[in-house]
Amino acid sequence: MRFIYKVLLIPVIAIPLAAAWAIYLAVDREPMLRRAAEVTPANIQRAKQIIEQNNLRGLRSSNRQSVTISQQDLDVAANYLAHFYANGSARLTLNNGRAEVAASLRPPWFPVIFYFNIIARLTGGSPIPRFDDLHVGRLLLPGFIADWFMTRAMVLLLGKDAVDAAMQSVKKIDLRPGQLTVAYEWPSNLGETLRNAALTPDDQERLRAYQERLTLISHASKAKKTSLAELLVALFELAEVRSRQSSEVAETARRSSCWPSTSAANRSERSCPPPTTGRSRRDKPSR
Repeated sequence: MRFIYKVLLIPVIAIPLAAAWAIYLAVDREPMLRRAAEVTPANIQRAKQIIEQNNLRGLRSSNRQSVTISQQDLDVAANYLAHFYANGSARLTLNNGRAEVAASLRPPWFPVIFYFNIIARLTGGSPIPRFDDLHVGRLLLPGFIADWFMTRAMVLLLGKDAVDAAMQSVKKIDLRPGQLTVAYEWPSNLGETLRNAALTPDDQERLRAYQERLTLISHASKAKKTSLAELLVALFELAEVRSRQSSEVAETARRSSCWPSTSAANRSERSCPPPTTGRSRRDKPSR
């Protein structure tokens, strides 16, 4: 029996020690990279042009299209995101079929100043590039472990539905010297998938009710112009009705959940008292 306890005790001690050792290797006191985050009007104009030229609204279902982004624009974007979200810097380099990303990131929520100096090497593929290796400080992670961590992080930040939709849309990412080309396709159900990822079913039901109310008002008043005030009044009235209905449903559920049981074992249980809406008889002032 003691031997079994010792065997079970090994992972309990080894796992925390291994995690602490990995954190010690990954943390550095000084940043490896220092760059100023500069976004010029020319960078913003190029980003607008890329968005306008690749507007997903004009892309038909199952029609494949591609977008090419220069290394300079990607490098500026990566450095700006590292500076804005992690008080750090980043540099991106594209080669033939390979990419290298170097970054120094400082967790903004931690009171002690330290850095994660990261060097990631990736190989282009279909649909997305894969890690060759990932260096975090003095800690080296193999490519398959880095891929697993990246997938988990994307699901945690964006949601599983959004990640699945992106994987379904992106067909290939081609890495070339000085530029990156993304081939993508708009699936027929992508809009619904993204909507489900951004809104819960309850939120979708609420929005559908308000949309139907606005549609009825617009169809009923085609002969005259409808003012914004009239629309707001109609929406507030609908919100009041829905709020009252929700309160009644909640009160009914509360009463039914604590109604006295008819079984012999629970005959002594009493129903829940009704909620007080004003003064009780004892608090009523005497004349």
